[in-house]
Amino acid sequence: MMLYFAKIKKFGMVLITYTINGILMFFLGLGFYSLIFGIICALIAEFILKSSDYKSMSSMILAFAIACVGANGNVICWVYGSKDFLDKTASSMGQDYYNTVAGYFAIWWVLPAILVSGFVGGILGGLFGKKVLNKHFERSGLV
Repeated sequence: MMLYFAKIKKFGMVLITYTINGILMFFLGLGFYSLIFGIICALIAEFILKSSDYKSMSSMILAFAIACVGANGNVICWVYGSKDFLDKTASSMGQDYYNTVAGYFAIWWVLPAILVSGFVGGILGGLFGKKVLNKHFERSGLV
């Protein structure tokens, strides 16, 4: 993603990526939450990148971390999903699976922990991506 951010300096690149991701998640049966949450987080990431004119590495890392939070939108359905969606999941995946996962999300701090871990993982991944970008792509003249 750091190479993606460094090479494409146009508003909408993150939005397109996470819209496609959300549409795929929807068609895979994970509900529309991935699409909506992904678009919201992608727009926030887009504005962060735009505010730095696509040049600041720290804004790229922050935008990636926000986008990683948006990628976790598929788990929101376990907390806010309709009864029909949850019943369909139980019938297709099995009642034991449903009970186990629904039990996790019945604990109030699980969803915030997933979202925070997505953000922290995005920061760490962005820092790693920065090192790889510097070591391999800038030296080779690609960026």
